[in-house]
Amino acid sequence: MFRLFFTTLCLLLFFTAPACAADVILNEYSAVSSTNFLNGGTVSADLDGGQASDAYFSRISGNGGDWFELVVITDHIDMRNWKLDITSTSTTNLTLTLTNHALWSDLRSGTIITVSEILPADVSYDPENDDWWINVQANDSIWPTYITNSDFPVNSNNWQLRIRNTAGATVFGPAGEGISPASGVSSTEIFRLEADPNDLITADSPDYDDAKTKSTFGAPNRWADKAQDFRPLRGYKPPDIILNEYNAVSSGNFLNGGDAIADSDGGLASDSYFERIPGNGGDWFELVIVTDHLDIRGWNLDIYSDGIKEETLTLTNNIIWADLRSGTIITISEDVNDDVSFDPANGDWWINVQANTAGTGTYITASNFPVNNNDWQLVIKDPLDAVLYGPVGEGIAPGINVTNTNIFRLEADPNNSIPEDSNDYDNAKSLSTFGSPNKWGGNEQNLRTIRGYQLSDLNESGWIDFIDFAIMANAWQTIDTDPNWNPNCDIAQPKDDLIDESDLREITQTWLIQQVP
Repeated sequence: MFRLFFTTLCLLLFFTAPACAADVILNEYSAVSSTNFLNGGTVSADLDGGQASDAYFSRISGNGGDWFELVVITDHIDMRNWKLDITSTSTTNLTLTLTNHALWSDLRSGTIITVSEILPADVSYDPENDDWWINVQANDSIWPTYITNSDFPVNSNNWQLRIRNTAGATVFGPAGEGISPASGVSSTEIFRLEADPNDLITADSPDYDDAKTKSTFGAPNRWADKAQDFRPLRGYKPPDIILNEYNAVSSGNFLNGGDAIADSDGGLASDSYFERIPGNGGDWFELVIVTDHLDIRGWNLDIYSDGIKEETLTLTNNIIWADLRSGTIITISEDVNDDVSFDPANGDWWINVQANTAGTGTYITASNFPVNNNDWQLVIKDPLDAVLYGPVGEGIAPGINVTNTNIFRLEADPNNSIPEDSNDYDNAKSLSTFGSPNKWGGNEQNLRTIRGYQLSDLNESGWIDFIDFAIMANAWQTIDTDPNWNPNCDIAQPKDDLIDESDLREITQTWLIQQVP
């Protein structure tokens, strides 16, 4: 009797109990019916007057048809012959089985897998070159190269998915409507995970929810102003260098439009280096080094517009690139002559190199390059062409529409925690700052910290002395709307947008301390 009980218990645990840590999880599915649009309405407007759409399919009837999305959590997982059990209250239960194909034999953590009824397979999958997406097609009319050749339903009728391994043991699920959330997914909605994917996600997680906007087939989920962070899963290495600003103002325009006398708001939007000129200084972009003593000789800068690679600029083997300090600002300009006087020990943290067809090629490829408002993006690669950072720019950072009278900039202090899709990237129509820290509103980037200076070293001299005291005295008792406001003096943490005794205390506590990077 005991043996029978023990055997039965083991079988139940093996075949029905979910693992403590999930190897693969459900991330999203589309419950939009074939005759509906995401969030209802028509092709031109949803029920809220917007244009809810999918990041891949755009706004189409059916939101891309029957599809669901998985995320691989465990690295180097073998999913050959795994089973995907589909159930709903309005359809017959169905199991799709992954084949024995080598595609499934060694999947990396952070891989996104979509199973679609209408979209042809895309198995170009290459994580080493930043392609983390696999799409396989399952329907009655295709050859079962990667998955069962069967149509399958995805709908709003308590649709659920269970994932089982080769031995038939449950890996994850059932998950979906009726588990979490208990109900509410309509035929104009998607179901998605509103959290970063990880091995602690369970099928009944409260982070699963229905949604009527921001469908993201084959890409990290987005909700409100948030996006899933896949970097921990993918073994992401913090960046050594980040994009800080670029100029999208076209040659015939001024910053914020208008003419030389006034911009479109009646002001005089300008750049701190170029002042107010047509084109705002021409084609240029700006980088910041966020890792100390960085060697970027031979690195490649791939430039894209509208998804097409326009140019690759390669940094030469010149010694200027061999030992860059954290906090260095690098500008790449088509029009401004080389300035490599770079001397951090004496307060010069800026390098400008000129790239155009008339150039010498001493520091960078002698080639013209575009910078524009057509989804301009940058990818930074090492000498072996491995991606180190990017793509970054318009179309990656969420909710940004860069015009030909705008700049694109980082509105945060540069550091190695800035992801390419950071919400701190934004378009702007004023306060362009070629070659110097970005400014926005009453704020200015703090580069002192990554340069190794004390926050109280206001002039970055290496000493906290009377000069720093005088700088603070000039901004004393000001707030961010006052003429003498200096955001560099708001050094007490947390910042309070007021220069007062708490900030002065920071200077007195570090008085006459020497700290040279």
